[in-house]
Amino acid sequence: FARSTGNWRDLLSDPEIDVISVTTPNAFHPEMAIAALDAGKHVWCEKPMAPAFTDAVKMRDAARRSGKAAAMGYNYIQNPMIRHMRRLIDEG
Repeated sequence: FARSTGNWRDLLSDPEIDVISVTTPNAFHPEMAIAALDAGKHVWCEKPMAPAFTDAVKMRDAARRSGKAAAMGYNYIQNPMIRHMRRLIDEG
């Protein structure tokens, strides 16, 4: 990485950052994602999206207000199916 910060809020005002990837413990997802969307950043949020349905609704509403893309990520790299697909690709 070219630079780093110990405070995630520093990312919100940085004009060079377009997308925030929220990969923190689940309890922090709503606050971080909503703040990023309100700051005009696109958001990639790891699953689960939020610890409570009401938090997820707030996140959805923030995405709609912002007009920015918001996506929930599913990381399946350890799934046996994905590993098999990788072997098939590697073997041509």
